Amino acid sequence: MAYSPKPRKAKSRSRIQQQLTTTKKPSRKQIAPAKKPSRKQQHVAPDLISVLSDCLIIHILSFLDARYAVRTCILSKRWINLWKTLPTIVILNFPNFDDRKYERFVYQILSLRDDSTDIHTLQLHPAFMEKRSISLVSRILKYAFSHNVRSLLLDFETLKPNSFSFSSSTLKSLKLTCGDFVFGVNTEFPNSLHFPALTTLSLSYFTFTSNHDGCAEPFSTFNMLTTLIINQCVVLNEKNLCISNTRLESLSITMHRHNYPGTLFKIELCAPNLHTFSYIGNHISKLVGSKSIFSSIKQLIINVRCFDMYVGYSPIICNWLDEISNIESLTLDTYTLEVLSCFPDFLKLEPPSLLNLKSLKIETYRLSDVSEFDRTVDFLLQNSPSAKVEIIIVEKWSKM
Repeated sequence: MAYSPKPRKAKSRSRIQQQLTTTKKPSRKQIAPAKKPSRKQQHVAPDLISVLSDCLIIHILSFLDARYAVRTCILSKRWINLWKTLPTIVILNFPNFDDRKYERFVYQILSLRDDSTDIHTLQLHPAFMEKRSISLVSRILKYAFSHNVRSLLLDFETLKPNSFSFSSSTLKSLKLTCGDFVFGVNTEFPNSLHFPALTTLSLSYFTFTSNHDGCAEPFSTFNMLTTLIINQCVVLNEKNLCISNTRLESLSITMHRHNYPGTLFKIELCAPNLHTFSYIGNHISKLVGSKSIFSSIKQLIINVRCFDMYVGYSPIICNWLDEISNIESLTLDTYTLEVLSCFPDFLKLEPPSLLNLKSLKIETYRLSDVSEFDRTVDFLLQNSPSAKVEIIIVEKWSKM
């Protein structure tokens, strides 16, 4: 009987092995390296800008200074007139232009621009405002107001109150700076502004004059105002600064010059719809108003760095917390907590009744500093059962 070996069982192969054995080997043509592009092809990058729509290109050009935006007209026929329809005009100072050449350049921008296109935003930056004449600035502003400008950003070194007399029914946002922090220069706020549609106003380095009642009311004509930012402004003879507006929702006051004349004014607040109130400075002003007015405030921010006046300003901060007691969010920094904790017998005072408080945010430069004020924090939250504490690390000079 002939011997016949038993057939061996085929080893089971994995799916990856099966796939490898069934895959055909590539031919030499398939594995041959791709041809290198020519030198001309290597240096020609894809034109990603030209495929964009005109609206997107105009939006990109709106971030450029006017000089660079105009230069794009040489790129191609398509770009010749794009800059003329920009809704934003940003004008800087060009050191290499003499006054006559510069004025001619600005006038050409205004005259060649598409006259049917409204101006959304006009920005005249500090370098421009310091070098150019007020007549040129007035010409630019008149053009902007005649083309329904909605947002205006101006930065003057000096400004005569009577030289800025304009009115606009379309202007909604105004940021006006006139002065210098280092040299303590403040300019009298012009009373000749008529912007009935203004909703956002930011003022830096201005002096507010008081009326016959001994109260400064520089914002009484801005009936539509919802956001007000006051930075380094003073009140003549340190009278009350009256902020009365039924639509105001957000108020921010920054005061870092505690020894400068006119900084120790009282804040007389009558804003029944105010939601957010922020005060940052080297001192804190006394607050004048009724609890019924303050009841609308839900978010309160106090950052005070009065290093040499702990005793004097601690009661004022306590009074703020007592008057503005309906808040849901309170933000303090460790310096403010230090001012409170250094007040004699602070922990023996009546704790604030912040019954609706949900969040206490503590800003600090170092996390280790917060533990020093645990007792102060516990005192502030004694009547706030629902409040949660949040620690926020900030940069050292972020509040300056």
